[in-house]
Amino acid sequence: MMNEFKNGKCDVVSSSDIGRYVVAVKPLKQGDLLLCEQPVIIGLNWGSDLRCLACYKGFSQLCNKCQLAPLCCDCEHEPFECNFLATASLPKNFLIDNFDVVTALRFIMLSRDPSKKQIYEEVMRMESHCAQRCGTPIWITHENCVTKPLKLANVIGEEDAAMIQKYCGIMDVNAFEIRSETFEEVPIRGLYPKAALLSHDCVGNTFISLDETRSLRIYSSVDIDAGKTIYNNYTFALVLSGTEVRRQHLKEGKYFHCKCSRCMDPTELQTNLSSLNCQCCEKGLILYQEMSENWQCNVCKTSQTTQEINGILTAATSKMVEITTVENLEQAISIQSKLLNPNHYLVIDMKQRLASILRNICDRSMVPQPKMLRRKIELCEDILPIIRILQPGIARLKAIALFEYFNSKAELTIHEMNDQKLSISEGIAKLASAEQLATESIKMLLYEPKSTPEGHLAKIAMLKLKSIRENISLFRNMLDDGRA
Repeated sequence: MMNEFKNGKCDVVSSSDIGRYVVAVKPLKQGDLLLCEQPVIIGLNWGSDLRCLACYKGFSQLCNKCQLAPLCCDCEHEPFECNFLATASLPKNFLIDNFDVVTALRFIMLSRDPSKKQIYEEVMRMESHCAQRCGTPIWITHENCVTKPLKLANVIGEEDAAMIQKYCGIMDVNAFEIRSETFEEVPIRGLYPKAALLSHDCVGNTFISLDETRSLRIYSSVDIDAGKTIYNNYTFALVLSGTEVRRQHLKEGKYFHCKCSRCMDPTELQTNLSSLNCQCCEKGLILYQEMSENWQCNVCKTSQTTQEINGILTAATSKMVEITTVENLEQAISIQSKLLNPNHYLVIDMKQRLASILRNICDRSMVPQPKMLRRKIELCEDILPIIRILQPGIARLKAIALFEYFNSKAELTIHEMNDQKLSISEGIAKLASAEQLATESIKMLLYEPKSTPEGHLAKIAMLKLKSIRENISLFRNMLDDGRA
């Protein structure tokens, strides 16, 4: 598989401000495949438990050739890696006792593999932010758990210590989290040099998928004009979090202060995920002001310091942490919606947790749960408009939320028709709405590899769509036969 941008659709350019980045060479349509790339280095997160160095499942034995690499009973690791370790004169339990050195060792192996000279040169052009990291807790951790063991084992000399920190920095700053072959939660990271060139925006214009072979694919999530920058959202897991949370994440992991349009807008593109209800006028919203670094009501102009706002949020968070029941979540949502606002990211988090609990209850129940289905629908209607703003176009979170929405609507409609609470005409209209939502969800889910959990969800969604269409057809025939 070629690790290059596809068919001249994109190009790598550079500027003195942000370094190298990717732009569209020609107009791109939503869903265009821009890049297909394999990782050049795979490593585990720092502090991971012992794992097989081939499949990253549990470790059960040492490689019978090099006598160093932890493996499961089914795997062998890369021949170059095996030969490197076999000739490195390392103590037998070196990797077991110092598992954090594995990723750095793989950088060293890459540097010494003549067939991968060009790849190594490309990797070494990647940003490490060593200047910002020097002396920080992560730097000290790498010094103690990676650099020192390698020096003591004579794998590197004192003069190589800075290079090891650079390797660690390159991995920390640029790597993508990847799944195991069985899609279990395994702390694996992959280095994809081309994909890492994409600049960040908290409202990206790309969609990224990873399959069981660890192939990374980047698609345009929306139409992109020629000359426009191609963006990845580095904070995709925090898409429904507030600006300060995302900025802190980027500052700690990527070493920059985000000034994208979402972060610079006090309303976060009118979603108000960080805004608080003003308790003085009870009409306005208290918004963060970038220039003054304080907060101000957009109606009565009452000001509050960031310290005061953080105190409110800390108190709210502490009350939410232990809440796990439907009743307590409903109560907390009601209280915090008044104190914060119904769209505040802490309230949205509780709504997501509540929706998850309701889904599990409905899935386990042998009979329909109309009250819970109605509440699930309400929650989806609260959350989906926010997701549509923050993730325009193809987006995994939106596809999954749409699945929950259409499935609940269809189930509730059939239940209400069976109870004669809806006429056939009303039921058809509601099922037609569910059909439209299902089609939208499936369109996005089909970009997911078939072997992934989202790929399996696409198959389920298609079966449910088929059932919806069959019911619509059945009820329309009933109307035509005069049995309404």
